[in-house]
Amino acid sequence: PHGHAFASRHHKNFLTVVVDSGMVSVVELIGTVEAADLIGVNRSTLSHWIAKGRIEPAQKLPGKTGVLLFTRSEVERVRDEYAASVGSDVEGQKA
Repeated sequence: PHGHAFASRHHKNFLTVVVDSGMVSVVELIGTVEAADLIGVNRSTLSHWIAKGRIEPAQKLPGKTGVLLFTRSEVERVRDEYAASVGSDVEGQKA
């Protein structure tokens, strides 16, 4: 799939147009601050997870320090995995 992100500095969310097998769709992308907030971690933890491959950015905006963008579904997947791991850690401490 190929896409292009369109954004404004005044909006948190980004839209990308994705063309895959002749089908065109618009996907909402979110930046690192909102992604970290949704998962419940700080930005440095999110950066560490990106480096380790635990979460995959969908796109990087142009520039040396271009914003990383994530699909909401990818962020929700990682949030759910994180919540499950935190929950199992808490349960393990109760025993």
